[in-house]
Amino acid sequence: PAEGVATPGADFARDAEIGQQVAIMGPGGGGLPDAQNIFFAGDESALPAIARMVEEARPGVAMRAIIEVEDASEEQALRGQAPIHVEWLHRSSYTGTDAHPLVDKVKAALEDVNAETFVWFAGEKADVRTIKRHLAQKGRDRRKQYVAWYWEKES
Repeated sequence: PAEGVATPGADFARDAEIGQQVAIMGPGGGGLPDAQNIFFAGDESALPAIARMVEEARPGVAMRAIIEVEDASEEQALRGQAPIHVEWLHRSSYTGTDAHPLVDKVKAALEDVNAETFVWFAGEKADVRTIKRHLAQKGRDRRKQYVAWYWEKES
């Protein structure tokens, strides 16, 4: 596990003793949003869920995503019946002055998202709180969004 990053699964695997049990769920998750337009955003922790929803989307659904990964080697092909436009952000290219590139890009992109577009965001807890607050300030209908934290940086 990366130092300073909470990784319950990796911590368990590292510290597991013979005879201990583990249960794994997946690929669960909620259903695909019932929308003609979907905007996805998140870091690599959100990638499996985004990939599943892209796969399940019916033809004609317009999809866009902003996904943050370490570098280009972590980019993945997202395939389904409906095309998706993906903007990849690479943490390895950030400079010291880049405070929150994912959050900043998502907030800027949300300016062009209409009220009928379903907004889906998942990632680090502080980023999720910022996006949730931003959506609330914009008066976005909570029924047209899913925002969840998948992990938390240790303070």
